[in-house]
Amino acid sequence: MDSKPRPIGKDLRRWRVARGLRQADVAREAGLHQSRISDLERGRVLPTAAQLVRLGRFYGKDVGVLVLRLASEQEARRHEEPRLEVVHG
Repeated sequence: MDSKPRPIGKDLRRWRVARGLRQADVAREAGLHQSRISDLERGRVLPTAAQLVRLGRFYGKDVGVLVLRLASEQEARRHEEPRLEVVHG
């Protein structure tokens, strides 16, 4: 049986909510835009390694473990069916 690990975005949201923070709070502290935090939490995009380092440090998480999880998630996404995304302009 192939069990998928929980996506990083779900953990990012869980850590934020557990601290009673808004996405704007995290964005300000991590030097990212609020919409980027939203996209990361929803799994629409994966964080870059630099973004993950900033977020990991902000949340007090082991950055090395997070980077390994990111690599694993990137590899899993490479093998998924491509998804079409509607872009509103």
